Amino acid sequence: MEGVDDQWMEGVDVASIVNEIELHFERLLSRENLSIRVREVASDGTVVREERCKPFDYHDVAGTTFHRQFQVDDHQVRVHLKVADHEYEGQRARFFALGRRINEVSHVHSFMKRSAYRHSLWAHPQLIGYIDVGDCVDPVITRDEFKQTKARGELYKQLLALEPSLQAALEREMEKHKVMTLGGLEDVLSSVLGTLARDDRRTVREAMRAQHPELFGVTGVDRVNVDGEVDGEQDVAFDGNAEGEDGAATDDAEAPLAASTSSASASSTSSSSPAAENKKPRRPRRTMNIGIRFAQIPASDSGQAKRSQLIGNVIEINTEHPDFVKRLGRRMGKPRITDRLSAYLAGVIAAQYKESFYRQHNRNPERGEIYSDLLNDTYRLEASIRRRLPSLQRHLNKMNVVSKRNT
Repeated sequence: MEGVDDQWMEGVDVASIVNEIELHFERLLSRENLSIRVREVASDGTVVREERCKPFDYHDVAGTTFHRQFQVDDHQVRVHLKVADHEYEGQRARFFALGRRINEVSHVHSFMKRSAYRHSLWAHPQLIGYIDVGDCVDPVITRDEFKQTKARGELYKQLLALEPSLQAALEREMEKHKVMTLGGLEDVLSSVLGTLARDDRRTVREAMRAQHPELFGVTGVDRVNVDGEVDGEQDVAFDGNAEGEDGAATDDAEAPLAASTSSASASSTSSSSPAAENKKPRRPRRTMNIGIRFAQIPASDSGQAKRSQLIGNVIEINTEHPDFVKRLGRRMGKPRITDRLSAYLAGVIAAQYKESFYRQHNRNPERGEIYSDLLNDTYRLEASIRRRLPSLQRHLNKMNVVSKRNT
């Protein structure tokens, strides 16, 4: 690469270029007689380092495979998805067009708003693979979405038919890693987080009411309840209509969510968002509470162990992470919830919850505000958890007795 300013080349090396090529051109790399090599050459012409770009090998991945081929307007679409036994970094389900990457499926908004399972399925780190749409639909100029056409609607319809099978396979895989003995703690943590989330929603709603009172009725009566629903009405976006982004009637009006606790929460727009200043304000939407689940989350292919992950509207906490294991006390072989574990759980949950909250309300706060919010939420969660420690420990003791009787 010649003629490129040194400032733009900071942090760029052979490995980073190879990684980008493999990420964006994975399907092209799988073609026969196509080889891409990246070399670092010294000023005297000597090859310092050379690497060959390789496509990801899905055959070596253990799990449940979904291969499908179908046609949309005489154009072939190939689906190669797999529910893997652990995460493979950078390989979450993605759309490709003619061998070139478009976007992760969970980031294609026009498809996600039709999905019944949304992020709980398509953003799951263990759902990997690709959907190559060929040339049946065209990407927009930014190559992160598809143009609105009749063919796009037919493509999405075919893909949505695969969702129940994919979700069932994913749930079977997740069931293998579920930790049954901490079910009582899951319920308490979900309740504690639900209280915090309701307080946050109330704060957002009151700020919205102060700035946009017209969204809350003209009679002076507050028509929005504590969950953001308008009394006596179905809660829909204030500025919602049946038109697409280009003003034409859309072929993908939002499909109803499946009656499942794993569906993703609806998004809201915060009045404090810089991006919202030039947009028509929205009335607060109802939001679903985030649940808590303990699981033995497998390490990724790079060996990285996660403390937690947000799947749809559920925070999964990894009981196999060394930091969790060190803080879970033991007394005569029985698990014991310690103060250190309470503080750890509060920090892990607060981090995942706050990131979800900012994204849901389209907020991009300054670093100082993020730091302050995280501390406040962590302390509030920790105090609530510690108040419930005695009852939680009694529950764990009962669970231990039951498990011994069943063995």
